Amino acid sequence: MASPSPAFALPPVVRGTVAPRLAAHASSFVSPAVPAAAAAAAAARVYVAGGLDAGVRGGGRRRCALPGGGGDDKAPPRLVPRASAAAEAAADSPSTVSVVVSAPVDAGVTPAILSAAAAAGAAVTDVHAAALGRHFSLAVELDVADVDAGEVLSALAAAAVTVGATVVAADGATPGLPPPLGSPVSPAPAADTPDGNGGEWLVSPAAPVASAAAMEATTSHVLTLLAGPSGPLSTRFLAGLTELLAANGGVVRRVSQLARSPLQAIEVVVALSSPPLSVSINGNVAGDGAAVTAAASGADSSATSVVALRKTLFRYCKTFEVDMALQADTVTRRAKRLVVMDMDSTLIRQEVIDELARHAGVYEAVRSITDAAMGGGMDFNESLRQRVALLAGTPADPSFDAVIANLVYTEGAATLCSSLRQLGVRLAVISGGFSTVAVSVQRELGLHYHHANTLEVGADGAFTGRTVGPVVNSQRKADLLVSIAEAEGIPLDQVVAIGDGANDLPMLSTAGLGIAFNAKPAVQDAAANVLNQGSLAAVLYLLGYSEVEQEELASRASSQSTRPAAAASAAAAASAAVATAAVGGGGPPTEAAASVQVPAGP
Repeated sequence: MASPSPAFALPPVVRGTVAPRLAAHASSFVSPAVPAAAAAAAAARVYVAGGLDAGVRGGGRRRCALPGGGGDDKAPPRLVPRASAAAEAAADSPSTVSVVVSAPVDAGVTPAILSAAAAAGAAVTDVHAAALGRHFSLAVELDVADVDAGEVLSALAAAAVTVGATVVAADGATPGLPPPLGSPVSPAPAADTPDGNGGEWLVSPAAPVASAAAMEATTSHVLTLLAGPSGPLSTRFLAGLTELLAANGGVVRRVSQLARSPLQAIEVVVALSSPPLSVSINGNVAGDGAAVTAAASGADSSATSVVALRKTLFRYCKTFEVDMALQADTVTRRAKRLVVMDMDSTLIRQEVIDELARHAGVYEAVRSITDAAMGGGMDFNESLRQRVALLAGTPADPSFDAVIANLVYTEGAATLCSSLRQLGVRLAVISGGFSTVAVSVQRELGLHYHHANTLEVGADGAFTGRTVGPVVNSQRKADLLVSIAEAEGIPLDQVVAIGDGANDLPMLSTAGLGIAFNAKPAVQDAAANVLNQGSLAAVLYLLGYSEVEQEELASRASSQSTRPAAAASAAAAASAAVATAAVGGGGPPTEAAASVQVPAGP
């Protein structure tokens, strides 16, 4: 009789229950009573449940046989049948298998298992991972309907061996709760001996995994991944991603699903060896966005390594039409307090000056200048001067009324703003467009601040072809963001900026989290984080809020008034206040301008 195993045993998992099982049994992953040496020596284990849904419906069981060779460290682990070979041969092949891999440390478990699954042709339909102390568990559900399940599991067994894993397969017909690590367990059965627990498979121990000390990392980052129009995150994508992270010194510590449908939106917590960079702007500590600017100027090698990894991940994800954001895993990641947004092509789908040009009969001329400016091919101040000059002589009020009446708000803009208000977040629009339209957008979305350019109107009620006051260009946008944050007493690492144009880049770099939303190609290449989603509400995923949490926020918002009755009268005075601020010069806004707000609920 073999000696008791120091490792714990996870129950088999079935389709749709991977995450709940991991959460429910998290307390039994690690016991403080177990010496560190025993935990480090415990071999990784893989638990497999195959075809349970179909098996239950059919009134019988389905089992997965794991073919394998000897039990040494260079061959797949040797499997010990728990039921007769004849019975196994008679069982139908499963259509899905759920695999849980656990190890004292993540010595490459995630890339090894996902790459093996991809190479074997199995499709990942769900994935979760968790690191508890120095113990790591990976749970993967695989669709094996179009491949040989035995070959897939054999490939996984071989891959597990390469990272020091021992493989156990179970049909999960009668799953029981596992004993905590270090608690008394039944003696392990001898080789080729069934243990009488429902037809499971056991294998011999493999070589010890890498030491926990070897996996030590200094910082933690969160990689958020959102599937694109092509569908859920593919197995090939996930395999390549984890290999890329491993090649760059990243160790996966946790994988969790954010959306109800698996592999639509996930968070991957990655431990990196490089420390984060703290950048001071006007005496204020900024976040990842500022690190991009600092790294570009050669300020710190550690920042450069994180930015380089972010760019590498961006290029990889772009080939699969997957959106990604890499953020420092700090306490403020889910505690943003100010969100500043561009207006044109961000909160609304149009460019206001282009719409005004329609009424002036100069749309094509203005549009070509707008495209050049937003793509970074033309100085913004000069582009604005040229475009505004083309509007000279156009009646102001009818033009603005027509534009406002036909505004098309970006999908999810109202949801994002109402959800953030429920969290007590302050909201602002800072636009290179025009204040008359910005006031309307502020009122419609319940924003607290607005800043934009002001078009000069002559005595005849027509545009003069000039603006009044300083131009809200790229640098002024960044200055306004800092001034609002200072007025609210909010550190820059708790500020989010969202925009699409080249004139938004300084603002995006100043904020703790800068997001290029459906941006021009040059802007996407320069931005730290990119979001190419149809709905602006997808920003909530980057802030760490799951689909369930987003639904709760939306429900809370719908049960309350979107804004007090006083909002309309407060907004009516906002345009005049912005004009007053504009006269004050090209620097940060005056105190009066910074305090212009629309009451917007919580």
